[in-house]
This record gives sequence, C-alpha cells and structure tokens, in this order.
Amino acid sequence: KKMEELVSAVLSDHYKCEAHIVGRAGDGGVDLILIESDEPIIVQVKRRTKDNMAESASQIRELIEATLLRESKQCIFVTTADRFSKQAIETKNQALKKNLVHRFDLIDFHKLSDMLKLTVAQKENPWGRLTER
Repeated sequence: KKMEELVSAVLSDHYKCEAHIVGRAGDGGVDLILIESDEPIIVQVKRRTKDNMAESASQIRELIEATLLRESKQCIFVTTADRFSKQAIETKNQALKKNLVHRFDLIDFHKLSDMLKLTVAQKENPWGRLTER
C-alpha cells in the first residue's frame, strides 16, 4: 500500500495528472489509475525485494490484459526490480506495434529513482533565498 502511495505521488507530479489508488486484493492487476487529459492510464506497481531481479513478460501480458479490460489504451508498469527482461520489453513493443495500446511506459528501479530525484528537486523553492531577508 505504501509503495502504491509513493508511486501515485511521484507519477502525478511527473506527468502532471490526477492519480487514484485502486489497488487491493483481487484488483485485476490495476493499482493506480492516472487521469491525463480525460484519458485513463492504467498502472501496475510491483515492489520486489530480491536483488538483481528482472520483471518478466508474464507481468507485462497481465497489464496489457488489465488495460484492455478497463477499455484503456495507455498503461505504465512500475517496478522496484533492476530491469525488465528482454522478453518483457519485446512483449511491450508487440502490444504497441499491434495497436493494442497507444502508450506503454516501463519504469524500473533506476528510472523510478531518477523520477524521485526530479520530484524532490521540483519541490525546492529556487526563489526562496532571494525573497528571504
């Protein structure tokens, strides 16, 4: 739950959109729904504890299915795994090529960390030191 809350805050900030946490037991592979220009973006969040893990193609296929069942054409997979497997990336690319989805972002640990740094940096007030007396 905490991971979903963190990712919700980071993605809503990064993509400048609304984020709704919908994940629960039996959520059908949907943890968050982002609303960007009235278009829903289906988000799956996975918190992995093992080092050097790669996210599998089966997880990507499950998100494609969940996205289609929610009648959306956009999805994002966020994981704390180090990377996505070659097959996972190929599965994502096939879904895009076959026009099953129009947008499919893969966010691994490293990209999520970069987004966290960006989010923190945006929260700083660069003009604060100029207005302080």
